[in-house]
Amino acid sequence: SQPFAAIVYTLSSHHPFNLPAGFVLPSDVYNWSSFEKTVYYTDSALRDFFKTAATKEWYDNTLFVITADHANTEHYDDAFNSVWGMYAVPIAFYYPGKIAPNPTAEMAQQTDIGASILSALNVTDTIFSFGRNLFDTLQQPAWITFINQTYQFSDGHYLIQSDGQQAVGVFNLDQ
Repeated sequence: SQPFAAIVYTLSSHHPFNLPAGFVLPSDVYNWSSFEKTVYYTDSALRDFFKTAATKEWYDNTLFVITADHANTEHYDDAFNSVWGMYAVPIAFYYPGKIAPNPTAEMAQQTDIGASILSALNVTDTIFSFGRNLFDTLQQPAWITFINQTYQFSDGHYLIQSDGQQAVGVFNLDQ
C-alpha cells in the first residue's frame, strides 16, 4: 500500500571486498584494487536497478536517496587527501520529474538526509532535527564528526577540533 518506504543496505564495498559469484568485470580492469572493483559492481548494480525500476508504476512517484555509510579508506585522488575529502561520501536525491538535477560540492552530513527527505516530499509538519534541509538555501552548511577521540566542527571556513574539554586545534580552511 502507499505510501511505503524501503531501504537497501549493501556491504559490497567493505573489506573483504567480495563480488557476487558470476559477476564479470570488464577485461581492462585488471589493475584495479579490490575496492575499485566493488565500486564498479555497485555502479553496475545501481544502473540495472534503475533500468528495472523505471518500468514500474511507482517509479515516477518515488524519492530515491543514495549515500554511503562512511568514506572509503583508499584515496587515489588528491581531492580526497584533505580535511574535506577524507570524509567525503556521496548523497544523491533522485525524484523523477520533481527534483531537477543540481550537482553540488556543498558540505552536508548524513543527519541532513531526514530533514531533506521530508522537504522533498512536501511534509510540512514541525520537526526537530539535528540535520538541515539540503533544499533550503537559507540554512548555512556545517558538519560535526567524532573520530579518533576528537570532536570536529566546521562551517566550511574554519575547522575546530576538541578533546571534549578544550579546543586542541583551530584551522582556517580558506588558506
